[in-house]
Amino acid sequence: MISRMKPLLSLTLAAACLASIFQVSAAPSADDLIKEHLKAIGGVDTHKKFKTRQMKGVIEIQMMGTSADMTIMSKAPNKQRTEIDLPGMGKIVEGYDGKVAWSQNPWTGLIEKTGGQLEQAKQQADFYSDIELTTRFASWTLKGKETINGKVTDVLEGKTKDGKVEQLYLDEKTHLMLQRKADAETPEGKVSVTTKLDDYRDVDGIKMPFAINVEAGPSGFKMAVKEVKHGMDLNDTLFAKPAAAAAAK
Repeated sequence: MISRMKPLLSLTLAAACLASIFQVSAAPSADDLIKEHLKAIGGVDTHKKFKTRQMKGVIEIQMMGTSADMTIMSKAPNKQRTEIDLPGMGKIVEGYDGKVAWSQNPWTGLIEKTGGQLEQAKQQADFYSDIELTTRFASWTLKGKETINGKVTDVLEGKTKDGKVEQLYLDEKTHLMLQRKADAETPEGKVSVTTKLDDYRDVDGIKMPFAINVEAGPSGFKMAVKEVKHGMDLNDTLFAKPAAAAAAK
């Protein structure tokens, strides 16, 4: 009886080993998941078709208890201008022209950004940053899974060549990004920023979030995107630091 069982036992063990090998080989790697994410947001070629973008929406600033119109204008490869019109207080304008980052508001006037804030402005102005995850980061690691708002996500940790770390939370089914965590430089110092993304819609073949919730330490804001346009003519002067005389008016 024992001798008859040996072949059966061997076959059972072999089958179990094959199943285990198949499961391991079928499990996606971090790089596989990044590739799936790039497909999910429209693909590299679709993103490369566009050179300019304008996004308009309304932001809710919790600490100030107010909401404001917000416009973000971007131009490839590395120019960006953000305008926030605060009711009764004035306008906050920030820009980066590819070399100089600046900010202008009713409280501080016109200032030029340096150090960590300059580097951060440079990163934010990268027009194709969403499709450069494999080149901007030296490595990606799959850290596990986490449930966000009832959706299971794959948690990926990216590390740049200079040691900076960022975490992406990709929907297990759609591979769209539901959350992002990274450190950011502010006038008060470095803070941890969590960006939550939702309400993805198709804009010219690109999947974009229309609900954005940014949590930065005790502050943050929520943005409801109302309109996204590609291909408009954006003059380079929009992104340049205003002359001191003009800024003072």
